[in-house]
Amino acid sequence: MTTEINIVLECSETVMTKAQEHWNESDVSKYSKIGQVELAVLHPLFHESLGDITGKSVVDYGCGEGKLLEELAERGAKVYGYDISPAMIGTAQRILGDKAQLSVIKSGIVPLQNNTVEIVVSNLVFMMISSEEELKLVFQEVNRVLTEGGNFAFSITHPAFAETKFTTYYNRFHEPPDYFKSGQPYQFVLLTANGTEITNEHFRDYHYPLETYFNLICDSGFALRQVREVKVEGNGYPPYLFLKADKLKSICLAS
Repeated sequence: MTTEINIVLECSETVMTKAQEHWNESDVSKYSKIGQVELAVLHPLFHESLGDITGKSVVDYGCGEGKLLEELAERGAKVYGYDISPAMIGTAQRILGDKAQLSVIKSGIVPLQNNTVEIVVSNLVFMMISSEEELKLVFQEVNRVLTEGGNFAFSITHPAFAETKFTTYYNRFHEPPDYFKSGQPYQFVLLTANGTEITNEHFRDYHYPLETYFNLICDSGFALRQVREVKVEGNGYPPYLFLKADKLKSICLAS
């Protein structure tokens, strides 16, 4: 496995994406100021849905600073964290030390052998992927590394309410929003408990309609098991969506 990770890192260093270049230490510092909703609302959903993970192998795709990874490790899992941002992985390394195996990756790559992990999680990551084709590659890669019947759990901002201003964030579209336009970019603005806005030009996400995510789950060899529209106090609509799927025993990937 070590050799494979080294190969991926060498590739990612020579083919740096814009997201890797832009998410620097300053961005990580700004983003880290927001965490109350993730820690209080989203993280418990992952733990509840996954159940007892003692001794299980868990990948966090887009692990960021490693906050969820740290909780998973404390619950007895063997954890792997991957992110395209060197700054994020550096922060995670300082937080986690030797509790996790961490690597900078090229988007769409999980540096593990086929059928080797039991769980893959991803928290508020897939909106950052700039094309449906790249999203498809990520979902297929997750399926590849999971064992049969393995769990794939992820959260996203709710695409049906992309124009809603929530207590935790809102999205700033630079052209008229079109729900059915897959991959439409926007700037996300995080809000602290007192309403302070945290954002800059690097805080960029991409909108995908619900059918994109549901079809990717089905087409990539998963069976959808759970859908949760996440309630956050003070909001009349769900700001986030949580989904869990299982890898099917035999698959035929859509072309």
